[in-house]
Amino acid sequence: MYLIFITLGALTVGIIGAFLLAQNIKKTLLGLEPEEITKLYNEKMSIIDAIHEGLVAIDKHGQITLINDSAFKILQLENKYDKNQIIGQKMDALFPTTRLLSITELGVPEYDKEQNINNTLIMTNRVPIKYKNKVIGAIATFRDKTEITNLAEELTGVKQILEALRANNHEFMNKLHVILGLIHIGELEEAKKYITNITEKKQKLLSEVTNKIKNPTIAALLLGKFSRAKELKVNLFIDEATNLESGLKNISNNVLVTIIGNLIENALEAACKSLKEDRYVNVSIQEEPKEIKIVITDSGIGIEKEYINTIFQRGYTTKTGSSGVGLSLVKDAIDNLKGEITVASQLNEGTIITVILPI
Repeated sequence: MYLIFITLGALTVGIIGAFLLAQNIKKTLLGLEPEEITKLYNEKMSIIDAIHEGLVAIDKHGQITLINDSAFKILQLENKYDKNQIIGQKMDALFPTTRLLSITELGVPEYDKEQNINNTLIMTNRVPIKYKNKVIGAIATFRDKTEITNLAEELTGVKQILEALRANNHEFMNKLHVILGLIHIGELEEAKKYITNITEKKQKLLSEVTNKIKNPTIAALLLGKFSRAKELKVNLFIDEATNLESGLKNISNNVLVTIIGNLIENALEAACKSLKEDRYVNVSIQEEPKEIKIVITDSGIGIEKEYINTIFQRGYTTKTGSSGVGLSLVKDAIDNLKGEITVASQLNEGTIITVILPI
């Protein structure tokens, strides 16, 4: 009987101890069941790998504890290592210029710092990982700076303005060479006639554009596109009905430059690939009381029907060296303004793109 009581007592104590231990473990695991933990872990890893920014985490000893797919691509590790090989390795040994370990030592975050890692220029944010006020590691998120710069230029319309300036400069230099050549061979009268002729043409074009487009930014963009059209041997026309005032309340100049600039540029490049003798792009911008209607018509190579809905997807491009960002930004800008864009195209005949922007 005595042994039975001892056994029951020991069993009771064991059950109570196991219960308390289970409660403590559950508290440590935030009350989650094992299957819930597994689910959360898989979700976390999927989210981390889906992030476009590179992400690397280290412990307080500088060993890599986490790296996502984007980090692998940005740091050009895909052809050197397997992802599982990276975990546990010393961060400083793989990337001597990272300075991530210093974050664990100082415990002070750093934001928007430029670094060169594996010959890749990146913009990075680095923050310490803390537990109970103690630094137990650090994490870095980063993007390729070249990609950021290109995206910023597209978003702000700077790329389109720069391209317009470059085309203007190229045309100016060509004309200057002709003038210098005529002077060099002593044909001063011919040089005078040439200067007068190009001045009159330029003034006529300037008057035509500025009379219809009161917005100076868009007018400058269009003047640059005329120079670009000459480079590509394409005739660029502005529709007689075109009119645009100087300022709009809910549509910024940057957005208009992104939309109009990219659409004209794509139309010019499509037209220059055509085998037709009459290669042209016609631009119509009409501001009405409630909306702006933009119509870009070209005599280019056209778009196959199955690709019409694909051209606005980021990354899609048929141009060598292009990132396929321009038209996707156009679509995003139009969607943000609750506008509409339609594409009508026929192979080897041309394309008409119509944009409606509510004011």
